Amino acid sequence: MCIICGKEYNINLTTINCNNCPVLTCIPDTLVNLTFIDCSDCPLLTCISDTFVKLTFINCENCPLLTYIPDTLVNLTKIDCSDCPLLTCIPDTLINI
Repeated sequence: MCIICGKEYNINLTTINCNNCPVLTCIPDTLVNLTFIDCSDCPLLTCISDTFVKLTFINCENCPLLTYIPDTLVNLTKIDCSDCPLLTCIPDTLINI
């Protein structure tokens, strides 16, 4: 279980590593200071919040239930979303990746 699922986090986090968490479904949208997320290999992850506008890096590879990357994440410079079969497109607004 990751720090999100264990509720062992504070809202000022800038980096989060929840990879391989078998129960993570969503990262709380109150973590608006996040710049780095590694949530790879989270089989139940379904969403990335549109409030994470400071994000520059996200690794969500092998998240089979993830369907959407918000178009508000305009500061992203790196994204890995390989092996996400339900994710069909990356928004055009993410011009820095």
